[in-house]
Amino acid sequence: MRRLGYIAVGGLALLALDVAARPGTLRTLTGGTYEGDVTFSPLGGLMVNLTGGSTALVPLAFLVHAQFPPSATVALNPSNRWVVFRTGSVLPVQIVHGTETEFQLECRGVKFKPSPLDVAGIICQPGDPGQWPAFQTGRTGVALKNGDFMDGTIHVMDNSHVNLNTVIFGARKIPIDKAVAAVVLRALTLSAVRYQLRLADGSVYGSKLVPALAAGDAFVIADSILGETRVPFTSVIEFKTLPGAPR
Repeated sequence: MRRLGYIAVGGLALLALDVAARPGTLRTLTGGTYEGDVTFSPLGGLMVNLTGGSTALVPLAFLVHAQFPPSATVALNPSNRWVVFRTGSVLPVQIVHGTETEFQLECRGVKFKPSPLDVAGIICQPGDPGQWPAFQTGRTGVALKNGDFMDGTIHVMDNSHVNLNTVIFGARKIPIDKAVAAVVLRALTLSAVRYQLRLADGSVYGSKLVPALAAGDAFVIADSILGETRVPFTSVIEFKTLPGAPR
């Protein structure tokens, strides 16, 4: 849906850009909740077209939480593999090769080698890795789908198996699809992240700075590990301001 309209702010009518409108729910720092069609505003925030024809402008710095239904045109992640970085950022991947000291991954058709110290692990289902106990303890090993955790050192892994060296059971080769919920290399360190964007394919981008709004209906978020990333508005299903994070 494309919409051309006006925003009334301080008695001045400002021309809104011709941007895509999406249904969404926004919650602000002052406790206000707004529901309606959401578009980008040239004033640097999100404009909500409310029932009855009125509008509300919410600057991103005042936004606590925003949620949008996924667009039917957004590709999901059929591989069910996501790399988790220590800052909580997440990318959908194919695992070309991995050890505790080296990872070769492929994301959206592009192969890359992240710094091993930046990788917290691999998860095999979408969600918030910050809510997984295994990524909060600093233990190294494999979280199994049955709820158990096998402590050990990751010897080698690919898209189908994890070879784990354990103290109790020795060397184990574990099938990922059948048994693995997550491979954990280190704990998350979310203290430097204040804002997060979550995408329909399970990706998460985090930043200490407020994301910018760019032409072409895109957020620009400066992730400390992944760098500056342009994220289409149609791909975003959630915007969060993390509690207790530094301003």
